[in-house]
Amino acid sequence: DLYSLFMVDEYELRMIGEWTNDNYARTFVTEETSDGKQYNGIYEIAAVLQGSMVIKDAKMLQDFIGRLTPGATARWYLMPGNYGTISIDVNANVSIIGSYEFVDGVPQIAVNFNKITVNRGTVMLDILNFRAAANRENVYIGNEATVTVRRSTFIYTGQQKLSGSTAIYAADGSSTPLTLSEITVSGYSTAVAADSGNVVIADSEFRSNITAVNVLKGSVNVTDTKFISNVLGLSIGASGVTPQLSGCEFRYNETAIETYVPLRNDYAAQNAFVQNTVNVVAKYQTE
Repeated sequence: DLYSLFMVDEYELRMIGEWTNDNYARTFVTEETSDGKQYNGIYEIAAVLQGSMVIKDAKMLQDFIGRLTPGATARWYLMPGNYGTISIDVNANVSIIGSYEFVDGVPQIAVNFNKITVNRGTVMLDILNFRAAANRENVYIGNEATVTVRRSTFIYTGQQKLSGSTAIYAADGSSTPLTLSEITVSGYSTAVAADSGNVVIADSEFRSNITAVNVLKGSVNVTDTKFISNVLGLSIGASGVTPQLSGCEFRYNETAIETYVPLRNDYAAQNAFVQNTVNVVAKYQTE
């Protein structure tokens, strides 16, 4: 079977039946089977975009990071494996794209990292799994970096709480976007901590964290995201910018939202609040 989630690579392809459209070229070996004709061949998913490269292991990835130059564009497709810790310190445009393995037909992210530091550049992290640890960020973002994280998982399932564990941390001084989409974070001390910047979160889930999302200053835009069973779901600092929240679900949190700036008047209608101990704690002064 071929899946849309398959990695850049070559795959055996077998098609059974009559080939009825002669407008398509084919280079298959044809065999007669009880079901009709069988066409055997190769299905290739190619890396054709500028800077594309298939990365086979952690050493190869480190080698290519070392070759980055300012202004370069790199798009790296990672084969399944453990890639440890890396740092990107060059002002380049880099995409790091993981891959899946299929277990009983179910896709599972098969590219693992301990930590990725992005001090400079525009970086996209896609289809990656991160391993939690005490007193460590999985993704550290410096104030000269613009980062997107999508379709990635940060899940800790151990019985003992990991003190100081943070999935994604954006340092103070940044005014660039931090964009998170389709990520899952569970079991962390803090899932997302942004000392500053423009935080955009969509289609994600934060479950069983002490603090799910903490934005000290900057803008906050969260859509279609679930906050479930956290001690604190969303903490919004004194940024002076009205948070944009829509289509979110806050369920079973001790405190759903803590905010130092007023929310929009329609926040309750735009989002679902279900069986939280407290829905909103307003820290700002009201007249």
